[in-house]
Amino acid sequence: MTRPVILVVDDDPGVRESFRLILEDHYHVVDVPDGPSALEAVRASPVDLVLLDIRLPGMDGIEVLERIKAIDERVEVILVTAVKTVRTAVAAMKLGAFDYLTKPFEEDELLSLSSRALERRTLEREVALLRSELARTHDLDEIVGKHPVMEKLHGLIAQVARTSATVLITGESGTGKELVARAIHRDGTRREGPFVAVNPAAIVESLIESELFGHERGAFTGADQRKLGKFELAQGGTLFLDEIGTLRSELQAKLLRVLQEREIERVGGTRSIKIDVRVIAATNTNLREAVSRGTFREDLYYRLNVAAAEHDVVYALVLDADGKVAAHSRYPERVGLLLQGAVPERAASATGPVTQETVTGAGEAVYDFAVPILVDGRKWGTARLGLSKRRMEAEIRRARLELGALTVVTLLLGSAAAALVARRIARPVQQLAEGAAAISRGELNQRIEPSTTDEIGRLAAAFNHMAAQLFQQRTALEEAHAGLRRQFEELADLKGYTDNILGSLTSGIVTIDLDGRVVTLNPAAELLTGFFRGEAAGRYCTELFAHTPELSDLLIETLASRAPIPNVPLTLRRRNGSSVPIEFSTAPLKGGEGKDLGVIGVFRDVTLLRQLESDLQRSDRLAALGTLAAGLAHEIKNPLTSLLTFSRHLERKFDDRNFRERFGSVVPRELERINGIVERLLELARPARLSFSPIRLSELLERAADLYADQLDDRHIEVVREYARDVPPIQADKEALYRVFVNLVANALDAMPRGGRLTVRAGWVTGGDPLPSARRRTANRVKVEVEDTGTGIEPSETDRIFNPFYTTRSGGTGLGLALAHKIVQDHGGRITFTSEPGRGTTFTIVLPLVAEPPIATEDSP
Repeated sequence: MTRPVILVVDDDPGVRESFRLILEDHYHVVDVPDGPSALEAVRASPVDLVLLDIRLPGMDGIEVLERIKAIDERVEVILVTAVKTVRTAVAAMKLGAFDYLTKPFEEDELLSLSSRALERRTLEREVALLRSELARTHDLDEIVGKHPVMEKLHGLIAQVARTSATVLITGESGTGKELVARAIHRDGTRREGPFVAVNPAAIVESLIESELFGHERGAFTGADQRKLGKFELAQGGTLFLDEIGTLRSELQAKLLRVLQEREIERVGGTRSIKIDVRVIAATNTNLREAVSRGTFREDLYYRLNVAAAEHDVVYALVLDADGKVAAHSRYPERVGLLLQGAVPERAASATGPVTQETVTGAGEAVYDFAVPILVDGRKWGTARLGLSKRRMEAEIRRARLELGALTVVTLLLGSAAAALVARRIARPVQQLAEGAAAISRGELNQRIEPSTTDEIGRLAAAFNHMAAQLFQQRTALEEAHAGLRRQFEELADLKGYTDNILGSLTSGIVTIDLDGRVVTLNPAAELLTGFFRGEAAGRYCTELFAHTPELSDLLIETLASRAPIPNVPLTLRRRNGSSVPIEFSTAPLKGGEGKDLGVIGVFRDVTLLRQLESDLQRSDRLAALGTLAAGLAHEIKNPLTSLLTFSRHLERKFDDRNFRERFGSVVPRELERINGIVERLLELARPARLSFSPIRLSELLERAADLYADQLDDRHIEVVREYARDVPPIQADKEALYRVFVNLVANALDAMPRGGRLTVRAGWVTGGDPLPSARRRTANRVKVEVEDTGTGIEPSETDRIFNPFYTTRSGGTGLGLALAHKIVQDHGGRITFTSEPGRGTTFTIVLPLVAEPPIATEDSP
């Protein structure tokens, strides 16, 4: 008897080995380290039960659960986690999870839970089998009758049921078209699938598309949840479309696409959904006539009616390799004969499909189709089929009659229209001539009423428009004069309004002219700087702001470059010795036609903002404690699970040599892993003890790249170096910063398993200028960039990159980037990144030339 298959999904090799040790005596166990491998395993072979870790690198357990259920909703899934939360449990149960298992677990608990899940899986299989057996007991007994026509119908149903072709059933209302459709379904290969019947004529027209294809939540008013359409409900079975002739034209086009592409799109959705459905359509109308009238698409008709009508087949015969008749549908007595004539001889000698026109002995014109029959690459014989041209010729004759009648009607209508147009043109032309003469004499109040919409009418409208334009232009001149007077008055009011605005602004405003002299100082600026407007006006800005030379540097730099400088953080030192934290922005002032007038500077007091930032940092540290605790629980419980499992089996399986080898491999490795986690965590938590000295960034980057030189060469990764020549040494802890660069290079190496390009840069932070300003001290910051062309980071993961214990690598602890973030902050800098999935990731570190470590607060560790 085949043992049930259990798939174990966990990124920890020790946990996977523990599961295998407990389960392998009872079940066939397959283990994988991540979500994509699990999905591939479910697709590749049948799986009865999945033991799924909820925290996996890249794709988490909840997403893997949803995708497994999309592949095979009958697979049972038990979620395994170190920390069980109510919200995660509810989400998992809604997606179809069987139950939860919390690490570390007891052996009996795991075996019992697995047994119950597999028992439910077995019961579902038995129910499906019973349903299929019950469906097989149905036959054509619902279609009653012994007449030869009914016997022929039974045979036709049996013949059609063995295929997967689309079927069109025609007949009057009440003749049992749905019974025939159900019989085809029950006798066919899709008997175990659902049979879904829908009558579009009985559905409100605005809801037909939603009923057939389904809709997404919010697709229209009242769509408060997702709904599956009839096509999705019939997946794997048969969809019966009754009264197909009532579909409106746009739905006919969508149905045609579904039949061609075998995929649908829900109303309000953006994703195509593959379907496996056999379509049986029925109608009580003549669809051929509907096609002729243009109310039913011809291409859809042929998609539904895929086979030629039986009465169009004149004969069917099979020839053997010698050209003799092996079988004949119309004249069985000709079996064994060699047919004479050009058409039979050409058909018998055909090496590929051949189509010929001929006439039967009864005088009926037919198309003769001949196809050679090949067996093992050799010609065994030829199959011939004769289709009557009678119906085609009748259609051609009817089309010719319709075209002739249409031509006669067109000629009659054209003659009548020409006479009518001639009568309508004569009178308007005379009126137009008289009106034009009056306008030429200066009588601008003339108006010609257009009686037609043709060229004559448009010409009359053009004359009326010209007279109206002359009047409007004179009126416009009068209004322009009055407008200029109003604008002059508005300018006077605007000046007073601007002065009031400057006086009411909470931000300080200072302006200087082209010589660098102060022109304006609003009340807020007076309060911030301690200078009055009267004593400041006319003085050079370098003299006025001698206590804070950065202000005058920024104003003079903007005056020279004509480029704005936004939001520069400064400390404003006043002449009374006090200081205020501010943000200072500058922009050039321009007058009419781009004339340079000077520079405007804006002060913004950020004292409250700095206090708020300090409070937010304190809150962030408290919130991070919860995340750190959850990550620590997960990382510690994984190796603990392995240690507990092996220790419990030590006494029972100690004599097993294979068990001892696995014990010697797994247990020391897990103990070392716990020790490594604790060491890295202590390093993350300890206060920084940094030793600052002058270092060159390019040398540290080269040292980090040299550490991985062999791996870079083995993976064919090109290293590109871009170092600015004028970057001086910075004050930093050499070894701490080296660890940051090593971690970033290692991450880039992991992101490019199949090769790529690694770029390391060092330069100035100048907002686009290649060189730092000699006067702008706030620009004395440098940046380091480590860029790779690897797999990138998913947008959903970007806010967790620097979290402790977050990692996308199998076996990683997730502390490397957290430590790097802490080290950069201890240097008074910041680390950020940008990433695009499939294109790569760039980490950017900004550091001051002179280290500015953060000031410890009273709640700092």
